[in-house]
Amino acid sequence: MKLFALVLTGIFCQGTFVARWCCPASRRRCSYKLSQAHSIFNLRRVQFTPDLMPSDIVGSETMDKDRNFHFVKGPVFANIVLADEINRTPPKTQAALLESIAGIRRYDSWSAL
Repeated sequence: MKLFALVLTGIFCQGTFVARWCCPASRRRCSYKLSQAHSIFNLRRVQFTPDLMPSDIVGSETMDKDRNFHFVKGPVFANIVLADEINRTPPKTQAALLESIAGIRRYDSWSAL
């Protein structure tokens, strides 16, 4: 119950919530239940692996068949991001995740350059 209250407080204050002190099963269950209960919350789960790149997390520019660029958003643009095993990924991917959480850099269209 304490975890659920803290997660709701973080969401309604438009902040970031990191739950490292509780077991992974309770974090996962709380996030899934919250996203199922309210359709305004979308949940994205990221499994961090050694070959994960920053563009896999924040998104990237792609070109369609008409040669127009558009930005494909990554999982950090979701309301709830469940990140598993962050310490397994390279430092540049960890930095991209932390920058996007802190709001240091905008990752949309050409503003990331």
